[in-house]
Amino acid sequence: MNKYIWGSLLLITVSLIGVWWMLTNNGVIKTAEVKREEAINAIYPSVTTSKSKTKVTPTTMIVGQAPNKGGLVEANQTIFESVYSPDRKLYIEKEYSGTRYVLWRSDSKITVHVGNSWSWVHPRRSLTETGVVLGQKTFEYNIGSQRIVDFVDNGKKYTIQCVHNGNSTNKEECNKFVANFKLI
Repeated sequence: MNKYIWGSLLLITVSLIGVWWMLTNNGVIKTAEVKREEAINAIYPSVTTSKSKTKVTPTTMIVGQAPNKGGLVEANQTIFESVYSPDRKLYIEKEYSGTRYVLWRSDSKITVHVGNSWSWVHPRRSLTETGVVLGQKTFEYNIGSQRIVDFVDNGKKYTIQCVHNGNSTNKEECNKFVANFKLI
């Protein structure tokens, strides 16, 4: 009988130590949460009202213009513009390789990366004249869930990435974004 009491006390002690361990988060590696910073002076869509419907027009994103022109101010950044759906939120993220402009929506995102180095690695990246961005030699990479377009202008490397997740509406918006993308 004595051995059962000692065995029970041992199991209870180990259980109590395990509960204490879990409650104090010992041994758990904690990482700092990176919080996205939403642009305060983002451009919002214009809304026009007719007799029966409200029409939302696509928003044009202009990066680098003075605030009185309705743009975003980014010091020492190349200026570009394109159109996108008004229900996207713009986030600007600084990275070691440059600046990332993320147009986020829960079902997809459009990202423009501008920097001195590429935002991603591809072993066969070759810029060709058949570019989809006006006046630029480009490299294009397409898979079922996303489209990526790379090009270089004045030494800056640009990557336009559309994660459309195979949705035809999102693909169409991506194609419009790339077709209307302009360096100013």
